[in-house]
Amino acid sequence: MKLLRAICCCGYHTRMVRSGRHHRLFWFPLFSASQSVLCDVSMVVPDESDSLEDEYTADLERRCTNLEEVRFNPPVGTALHCPDCHYDSLLLQQVEVTAICKRDCRHEYAWGDSEDSGCPLCGDRPHAFRIDPVHPHTAAQRSKCYCRCSTTTETSSPLDGYCPKCGALPKSYQVGSRRYCGVHHEKLLPYQMPTNHLFIQHTPPAEVHQFPLAKFWGEAPHHSGIDDWYCLTCESRYQQWRKEQEHADSQPSR
Repeated sequence: MKLLRAICCCGYHTRMVRSGRHHRLFWFPLFSASQSVLCDVSMVVPDESDSLEDEYTADLERRCTNLEEVRFNPPVGTALHCPDCHYDSLLLQQVEVTAICKRDCRHEYAWGDSEDSGCPLCGDRPHAFRIDPVHPHTAAQRSKCYCRCSTTTETSSPLDGYCPKCGALPKSYQVGSRRYCGVHHEKLLPYQMPTNHLFIQHTPPAEVHQFPLAKFWGEAPHHSGIDDWYCLTCESRYQQWRKEQEHADSQPSR
């Protein structure tokens, strides 16, 4: 899986998208000429084959190209229409990602694909990345994104802060000294997580991606737990889900 972005010489650029594969998940970039929007679609293949068969992609490509003025899976280097200068000078390019090796190695190297083997010096897979801004002179504050796969990425915007290793959007992110929910973009609040949370039975709901920063293990008494963060909306939706589950379980079986 690679990260792509379209950049024009006039200064306009799109958000990042994903292209390629990571395990069984494949991403394909799409460009809407009528709206000048770059996005991606994904699909899961039923096996670990190294390439996609035509039968897997034919229907997806047909549905996408049936949309008005949509380019399906354009290759890197494709010239697209720029909405600012109105020339076909918006070039699709691979985003430059820097991988940062573990603390006792600290080697920094170019990360081209999520399927890359790892550090050329020690061979370890990285858990930290840096994505340089399109325009280095811009003063926009950087974000540090935290992924579910225990990877951190420093980037310009968390809205398209895809993890270079697994392709997921951040679970949470930090701007300056403030931390935010990666799903609801709300400021996180501190709480005390129980010290024995690893021994508390907890079955994550299938909808956990909708509220990833809820208090799944409850809350410890003041100053007797582990400092952690939660999202108010995540917690509210998780408690609503619990009520619905309890109500469903209380209904007599037919």
